[in-house]
Amino acid sequence: MNDETTSSTMGNESAANERSAADSATTADATDTAVSTGATDARPADDAHDHTVTGRAAAANVPAAGNDPLAARSIPARTAAIVVMIALALGLCIGWLGRAGDVHRLESQAQTAETQLKQYKATSADEQGSLKSENDDLTKHNDELVATNDKLAATNKELTKENERLKAASTSTDTADGAMIQVAGFSEETPHEGSHEVHFVVRNDTQVSFDQATVTYVLRDASGKQVGDNHYSVGMGTLAPGGLMDTYEILLDGTNTSGLTVVPVQWAASDSQRKTYVNGTYGNDVKTYAMQ
Repeated sequence: MNDETTSSTMGNESAANERSAADSATTADATDTAVSTGATDARPADDAHDHTVTGRAAAANVPAAGNDPLAARSIPARTAAIVVMIALALGLCIGWLGRAGDVHRLESQAQTAETQLKQYKATSADEQGSLKSENDDLTKHNDELVATNDKLAATNKELTKENERLKAASTSTDTADGAMIQVAGFSEETPHEGSHEVHFVVRNDTQVSFDQATVTYVLRDASGKQVGDNHYSVGMGTLAPGGLMDTYEILLDGTNTSGLTVVPVQWAASDSQRKTYVNGTYGNDVKTYAMQ
């Protein structure tokens, strides 16, 4: 009986020791937990034990990350966000590339326009240079014409003075019209078949010599109307003062002059050596000739 009592007592002591060791371990765990969480309040060992056990139970009830439905749903959302961001980036790149293409096209058009403008300026410069050259040529030619005209005017003035001098020095025998070159006679000749010549014999009623004389005449019908254009009878040679010269005109083949009257209207004489020239008009009493 004493052995049973002793065994019972030892068993109770062993159980008490085991509970004491467990309580000590629990207290140590609670202390470690308090230290790790930064808790500073002193609590009874039982409270710490209860808290520790409760915390462990709560932690045991937290699902794993792989089993969380919210975490499972967040993966497609993140993927969609990444796709949207990539699409936006691609859109921006495409837009930038499009704008870069527009800029390149505009730059190309601007360069083309600039090249065309340079070509136009060069062409315009060439045309302006050509026009200036032509204008210079025209101006030079106009100056030459003005100089020639002035020279001709001066020559004409000298001839007019010479004509007046010759008129003053003339001793015309026909005081009716005062012509320096008088018509002394007429004739018709037919050197060969188909040739019809009208001849005027003129006389120099001046005191100077000439080497050419011309008589301008017309043909009139019985009513006095002029037939055809003016005619010119020309003679060349020496026409000394008071001398005679034969002048003539060859009428065109087929010209019917029968019954027409030759009427001298103007006279002229010149000297090619001395550059003198005189002319005048016959009066109404000039000699005429009836064609055969």
